[in-house]
Formats: sequence, C-alpha cells, structure tokens
Amino acid sequence: MPVLLDVDTGIDDALALLYLLGEPRAKLLGITAMEGSVPLAQVARNTLAILRLCGREDIPVALGAQKPLLGRFSPSGKVSIHGENGLGNVSIPDPVRRPEPCRAVELMARLIEESPERVTVVAVAAMTNLATFLLCYPHLKEKIEQLVLMGGAAWCRGNFSPVAEANIGRDPEAAQVVFSAGIPIKLAGLDVTYKAYATAAEREAWRDCGTRAGRFAWEMFVHYAAFYEGAPGCALHDPLAAAWALDEALVKALPAHLEADLCGRTTRGATVVDVGGAKTGRPCNALVGVEVDREAFARRLLAALRRLP
Repeated sequence: MPVLLDVDTGIDDALALLYLLGEPRAKLLGITAMEGSVPLAQVARNTLAILRLCGREDIPVALGAQKPLLGRFSPSGKVSIHGENGLGNVSIPDPVRRPEPCRAVELMARLIEESPERVTVVAVAAMTNLATFLLCYPHLKEKIEQLVLMGGAAWCRGNFSPVAEANIGRDPEAAQVVFSAGIPIKLAGLDVTYKAYATAAEREAWRDCGTRAGRFAWEMFVHYAAFYEGAPGCALHDPLAAAWALDEALVKALPAHLEADLCGRTTRGATVVDVGGAKTGRPCNALVGVEVDREAFARRLLAALRRLP
C-alpha cells in the first residue's frame, strides 16, 4: 500500500514512523513535516535522523507549515511530554542529508501524481499541510485512497482545551477543509487512542527485540511513561493511526458526520460528531474509531520493530 505520512515528529510520531518502516504492507513514499510538538527545524532533524537510524535515507522529507491557515499557532501546553528535543531527550546520530528543496505540498502532489496506485495519507499532526494540499491541488483528490487522521475528541475531554484535541485545536480551519474534501476518512481520535496503550512489559519487549529501532523506541517511552503514572500504559496515539491505515479490523468504528467547531468562544476546535448523521441529517463523511483490538495492535507493533535494523 503506498503511504504518505504527515508529521510534527515528537515521540508518538516517531513510533508511527518506525511502525510504517517496519511494516511490509506499507510502501512509504515520502514524509511531510510541520511545526507542532517541537519547532519545524527540530521536526526535520528528528524525522531525518530516524530514517538514518533505520537505513531508509531513500525516503524524501519536505517541510511545510509553521503557522495555521489563519493566524498563528496557539500554545498547546508544555512540550515536556516529548522532551526538549521531541524524542524524549534520547540522542541519536544527526542526519547527513537535508530536507527536499520543495515545499511539503509540492512533494505531496508529485508523489501522489506519480503513483500508479491510489495513495493513503496518514496525518498525525495538525492538518495544515494536508488542507493546503487539498486547496492547491483539488484535481488530485481522486488519487487519494483514504485519509487516516490522528485527531479529535468526540466523547472524551480534550488535551488542548477542555473539549478540543491538539491536532484539531491548533488549526480547526484546516481540519474543516479536510473533513469537507469528500475523501474517505478514518478518524483515530482520543476516544480510541487512549485505549491503544502500551504496558511497561510491552515496552520492555521493544527494548529486548534485538534491534536499534526497538531500543530507541523503548528509550523514548521511558520519558513519555512518566506522564502516564497510574495509568495501565502509555497511549500510542499516532501509531494507532498508522496501524489502522493498513488493517481495518484493528479498530471498531462508527460512520458519522464530522465537523470542526470554528466559532465557539469556549468550544473552538472541538470535534462535532453526529453518528449516522442522525441529528443533523447530513451525510456521513468519516469512520470514527471507538474501540481497538489492543493486543493485536501490540503484536503488530512489536513485529514491525523486530523487522528494523
């Protein structure tokens, strides 16, 4: 399956990237990056360094948005959950190459246009790059198989505001462009990603799997786990979106009409989910994840890490 990945590479983005690199069903065509968990220069460094760690310097990386479609990014809280460098303060060798000279949306357009197969886009950052692409290249929408998005909080509290999840809350206008594009959407929001956690024993299995990638993943999550004290494990938000892109059976989902709140004084950035379009009468434009086969997901993730260097 040809895949494009859009990231703001912090800890869980990094693990989503490792998952796709280690999953033989995924053909990772390229990566687009934007400011988010850390500043854009650090996102670029992190992404390129992980590709070097895994011996995949053939995969192009292009940089995109440093601000939302309107205005500027609002703070989404401390970046400390990702550490100062976005990778849990874990040190890995610097990359030896630079990002592509083109912009993120230009790389998206080229790779989608050149692909003989329809492309799956996995977006695990704010949706600014993706929305900009859809606005600039509407004729390429028909070459996209599906959009698998990590974002939103349908029925649980937000992590950006009381009602908004960070990837939607940081650029709700971009999210609404994406939701309105008419492309099949799978939404892996906090309602399901909090259920896709990794226990301490499962993370130790990453460490002991015999690969650099597994050890690196475990080291990052030593830092991340400190923010989940008292919980059964660390939520794997972005990796679940990557896994769901490849395996529909992992996640139970409900068809729904999906919108982003753009105007509410206290609810801006909230994900408005109308299951079945029952309340609004509007057509369903997304599958919204509600349950996950957590054990199967854990097995697939460990298998992917074992396939990497």
